[in-house]
Amino acid sequence: MKVNKEVTKAYYVSPSEFTKQIQEYYDTDKMTDELAINILKIAENLSYNWRFINYTKGWKEEMVGDAVIKMYSALDGKKFKMGFGFSPFSYFNQIAWNAFTNRIKKENKQHEGLQEYKQMMYEQHMLQSEGDIYVKQAQFDEDSDYNDD
Repeated sequence: MKVNKEVTKAYYVSPSEFTKQIQEYYDTDKMTDELAINILKIAENLSYNWRFINYTKGWKEEMVGDAVIKMYSALDGKKFKMGFGFSPFSYFNQIAWNAFTNRIKKENKQHEGLQEYKQMMYEQHMLQSEGDIYVKQAQFDEDSDYNDD
């Protein structure tokens, strides 16, 4: 399938151009619009990876935002070493990937904390209600020796 050049330009980050833009930034310390757009393209296009496609729009925006911040921080610190034969696209894509997974871990941790708080408040409310009897559900570990025999 042949892809239109305009479509390719809109979504594709050229490794050779990206390398030149990074070298120019390292030399002048001036962020060009093209470099900023390419960093944003890397983060946004990664959000369409099959591993991240089903997350909600809010989570994706957070992941893309975190990735852009981390990639800019790496640029600002000049962490990518030019001239070693490695692709800057791979390097910055990995930074974005790590930012995405860290955001997912952070959101899951917050969600678990919220669920624990809701359960605690529900139990507390049920125990304090008058006239009703609330029996807390027993929790068994999978590794316990409990058998129904």
